Amino acid sequence: MTLGRVSLALIVATSVACGLIAGYLLAPSPPVEAQRVADVQERQREAVAQNEPNSSAGTPPADYFALERKLEEERALREALEAKLARALAGRSGPVAIDRPADRSRGVVARGENVLTPKPQTPIGRHAKQPKKPEEWFNRAALVESGLSSSEIQEIETRWEQYEMEKLYLTDEARRDGTAQSKQFYEQLAEINRQIRDDLGNDSYDAFLFATGKHNRVVLKQVIANSPAGYAGLRAGDVVVRYGGERVFHPGDFKNATSRGDSGAATSLDVWRDGEVLQFSVGRGPLGVQLQPKVAAPDRSL
Repeated sequence: MTLGRVSLALIVATSVACGLIAGYLLAPSPPVEAQRVADVQERQREAVAQNEPNSSAGTPPADYFALERKLEEERALREALEAKLARALAGRSGPVAIDRPADRSRGVVARGENVLTPKPQTPIGRHAKQPKKPEEWFNRAALVESGLSSSEIQEIETRWEQYEMEKLYLTDEARRDGTAQSKQFYEQLAEINRQIRDDLGNDSYDAFLFATGKHNRVVLKQVIANSPAGYAGLRAGDVVVRYGGERVFHPGDFKNATSRGDSGAATSLDVWRDGEVLQFSVGRGPLGVQLQPKVAAPDRSL
């Protein structure tokens, strides 16, 4: 009995001793563990130190992009100023307004780019609008190109000067009297225009309108299919020459002519189409057409 207890005590003591020895052998010594932790921390500091230059190179300061946007706005503003200046120098009158451009820097510089590539500058005079040739009060050269003789052109120009001065004096008098907006004033101007047409005749009046840049042709822009004009055979693009035997130079002439006489009365209508004059018969009154004025060189064959 006593021997068994002694044996059991020895076994227990041996197990405890073995456990203590094993724990001591397996546990790292404090100096070794501290050194290992210190080595890891040193390697981490070295890695951070190596990455710092690359990080700073790839990530610009906080105000970098704000400066880039400001620079692009100033560049765009300068381009707008140069374009406006070019238009002003090209002959445009009136004040030159400068519109500050919107912020377009995001479409030009991507975040993270270090170099801002400037846009190529466009020469001021290359794409700037060229000054328009001033319209002549009386375009004598246009009549020469149309084939009129020097004597005919001189006669038309002399009449034009006479009637133009008459209208200027009439306008000046109406302004002084305060009647420049009155019905009487406009009727007097219309009377002068009728007098010019009666004195010059159709051919010279046609050249007179052309030389002064006024409309002298009436084009049928559109024709309603189910209308007197459509039934008669008129087409879009036809140029009205005469209505009821009278020359037509302006849409007002044509509208006034269709309103005269008995409504529905048969009337001749001459149009120019494909190089020849065609005659149609229509009734007086609305025709169902849309008119468009036009300026064309005088043609004595009409």
